[in-house]
Amino acid sequence: MGRPAKRTPAQNNRMWGLVARMAQVTGSTKEEATEALRRHVREVSGQEHSSRLTAYQARQVIERMQRELDGRTPAPTTKPAPHEPWGKRGPGPRGRATITQRQIQVLEQLGIQVGLDTPQKRMTFSQRQCRKPWPQTQGDYDSVYGGLEAMALRMIAPRDAWRRAQDLIGNPGLNSWQQGFLPDLVRQFEGAEDIDAVLTPHKIAKLLEAERHCGVEVAP
Repeated sequence: MGRPAKRTPAQNNRMWGLVARMAQVTGSTKEEATEALRRHVREVSGQEHSSRLTAYQARQVIERMQRELDGRTPAPTTKPAPHEPWGKRGPGPRGRATITQRQIQVLEQLGIQVGLDTPQKRMTFSQRQCRKPWPQTQGDYDSVYGGLEAMALRMIAPRDAWRRAQDLIGNPGLNSWQQGFLPDLVRQFEGAEDIDAVLTPHKIAKLLEAERHCGVEVAP
């Protein structure tokens, strides 16, 4: 019996088209919408790389993303006012649109990642960023997320992350997803013109998770 057919270019285009559509509909960032794709890929195939899907798995992922989109209400399409990554947005529909449940979860997870491990700590941080105990609008979300993102990116220097990812490759404690993630992260560093642009809070969290999974102790 031959190997299962890989996902087709048309399926790949369809998946990334759905990512773009999800960002538009939910008012989320491209990274958040991409994380939704990764989530469906994980649930269907047990790993996170859409390039490794079979044609059948890709069809399942597309169907799941389409169902998720069908259950959402389109967000306003007016272009938001220019803003700093964690500054206040100018007037516009996005600043008034209500924060989504998924975005609330993202803020909670990112807050825990940077050490804001209690609701009170996260409320204090939110008050400082958007003058509310917890963000209510998309504009509030941008302010709080940007501050948390900046904190997360200060947790580990890019070159240090590169070295630590290299050190973990081949570790017998890695699970199958981590065995794919770490070489991919190293390749991203190797091919980057600016290694500072490689890391995201999500990648940092996955690198630290891999180290914990392998029992690697890293000096603070």
